[in-house]
Amino acid sequence: MKSKFEPSESMKAAALAVFKSMAYKEAIKPVVIGYKTKVLCERKWMVEERFREFLGQDVVDNPQFDYLMSISDFAKYYECCERERKAAGLTLRKEGGCPLSEAETALLEAKSLLIVVMQDVTTISLQKALEMPSAFKEQFIELTLRLLAPFVKLQLPQ
Repeated sequence: MKSKFEPSESMKAAALAVFKSMAYKEAIKPVVIGYKTKVLCERKWMVEERFREFLGQDVVDNPQFDYLMSISDFAKYYECCERERKAAGLTLRKEGGCPLSEAETALLEAKSLLIVVMQDVTTISLQKALEMPSAFKEQFIELTLRLLAPFVKLQLPQ
C-alpha cells in the first residue's frame, strides 16, 4: 500500500518562497527594463572601445548590454537609473544594486533552498542539481513545485 505524500512545513515554506520570488521578479521586470530602456534612449551611451567589436555597434541601446559601457558613462547611466528606480517606488536590499538583479538572486536562492529541503523526497542534492544542464534543473524544479503546489497556502495582502 502506498503512503500519501505529506510535505513538511519547511517544504511548503520553501515552495512558497519560490512562488513569491517568481511573482515578484515577473512583476518588476517590465518596470526595470522600461526605465533602463527609457534612460538609454535619452542620450548616446557609448560602448567601451574594447567591446565595440563584440557588440558590433558604438552605442548601447539595450539594457542587456549596459555593462559594456565605459566606466564614466555607466556611472552617469546608473545615476539616471537610480532616479527612475526611486520614482517607480522600487527598493533595494543593498545600495548600488539593481532591483531586477536582486529579484533574480532571491529566486535562485529560493530554488536552491527548495532543492535542499526536498532532497529526502527527490534524492537529488543541491550539488547534483547544480551539475544538471539548466533545462533539466528548471524542469526538476517545476516538477517539484507541481508536487508541492496543492499544499501551499498563499495569503494575499489585505
